[in-house]
Amino acid sequence: TTISGNLAVQEVVEKKRTRLYVSDGNTKIRLTKFKKGAYFFGQKKPADFISSNKQTLAQLPGLTPSAINVMIAIAENEGNMDAINTWDNSFMSFGMFQWTLGVRQAPGELPVLVKKVKDQKPEHFSKYYKQYGLNVTETNEITGYFTLNGKKLMNPADKEILRTPKWAFIFGIS
Repeated sequence: TTISGNLAVQEVVEKKRTRLYVSDGNTKIRLTKFKKGAYFFGQKKPADFISSNKQTLAQLPGLTPSAINVMIAIAENEGNMDAINTWDNSFMSFGMFQWTLGVRQAPGELPVLVKKVKDQKPEHFSKYYKQYGLNVTETNEITGYFTLNGKKLMNPADKEILRTPKWAFIFGIS
């Protein structure tokens, strides 16, 4: 076991796969190592969220039963609401639609999702992102960049930091 910040990371081989158990002492997630990073299919199923939040969702314009069915079907391929992938050329993908950091120097969709959290749920943003130095910059309706401790994560060397089990854990529990 090694400690990454205040997180414990334990590497274990199970059924011929290398697993990373990451815990803050209260919550634990299990990542599977793969290529340059790891992945986690997630546990929060979109269908469960939809079922638990029907009244709130019914108030959203354009969210038809057909659109909900499409979202559930996409999640079957891409992962659950808390799915994480840190192994491919987008450095990190998160959620049922696999919002990314963007390839190479390109902006990604994930900073825009986090910007929505920052604007609509500032206490959530502060608890899960700001306290670790993560913020957003140059966001529009579709893409943007993250900053970490004030430094814009634009090139591959900068974005690489978000492949770590620490960041997978932070996004996985947020």
